[in-house]
Amino acid sequence: MLEEAREPAAGPAGVAGVAALVREFHEAFGLGAADTPVPRPDSWRLRIALLREEFEEYVDAAEPVTWSRWPTRWPTWRT
Repeated sequence: MLEEAREPAAGPAGVAGVAALVREFHEAFGLGAADTPVPRPDSWRLRIALLREEFEEYVDAAEPVTWSRWPTRWPTWRT
């Protein structure tokens, strides 16, 4: 099964090492492991909603600036 917990190394090799550990875990527990990310509609919708919320907070907190062209360029994010 899985070896004892290991500390990932820093840098690109460390990232590859962490990815290998995640793959090993998924295979050990029969969870499957794709070679490339497979985005699910529910997860990308959540990401979009979170980004929208963060952007709204940024706009609300921004110093007064000229945003005159933005309402025509950006979709309405307050729904």
